[in-house]
Amino acid sequence: MLRNSSNVTVRGPGGIRAPGGTFWGVRNKRPEVRGYCLLKLDGCQDVRISGMRFMDSPMYQVVVARSSNVWLQGLQITLSSAVLGDSGAHNTDGVSIIASNEVYIRDSVIESGDDNVVIKEGSHHISAEGLVLRRGK
Repeated sequence: MLRNSSNVTVRGPGGIRAPGGTFWGVRNKRPEVRGYCLLKLDGCQDVRISGMRFMDSPMYQVVVARSSNVWLQGLQITLSSAVLGDSGAHNTDGVSIIASNEVYIRDSVIESGDDNVVIKEGSHHISAEGLVLRRGK
């Protein structure tokens, strides 16, 4: 998680893989077990994330909250078939934008077991271009 950070650049190649399949095997039997997101930007300004892969998150995959001037470009956000099985993942939003402004999502592949891109209350000046959206609802 990045919190209250500014002027940050994270450039791939590289990525983060989580044990989403294992998590959902437990969570579906014990709903009190809480998940986590792979990348969360909270209260950040002037952030660039590019060329990264995020795989098999147990919950939201990339979250931008209370942040401004955030660029997400060339991302691969995916879930394996094992994670998406019959009793698999839900609430695995690809990119969730919460109370943020000037967020730009470009040239990315986003796959989820729920919403591919979510723009929540309090957000404005959001732009998405050149996205491939898969499996989401």
